[in-house]
Amino acid sequence: LKLTVTKVKVVEEQGKVKQVTNIYVTANGNPVENAEVYANGKLIGYTDSNGLLTYKFEPGVYVIVAKKTGYLPTAEFTLNINEAELKE
Repeated sequence: LKLTVTKVKVVEEQGKVKQVTNIYVTANGNPVENAEVYANGKLIGYTDSNGLLTYKFEPGVYVIVAKKTGYLPTAEFTLNINEAELKE
């Protein structure tokens, strides 16, 4: 499995700034549906039919990995969200 992580936009919810992030999971260039996506070991959701999971992250450092039965897990991706940069 291959992981692609892209920043979409910054939103503010209940006074907290969050980064909306797209996480794509593919295998040999094809989207992988229902892959489990983890951030720091916690399951944050599953990819849709386009291999996409959109998630809002608060500032911090997250190690993201995706897994699906029958596939090798993705390499870890480290996402570092700096609060000061979000507010620019």
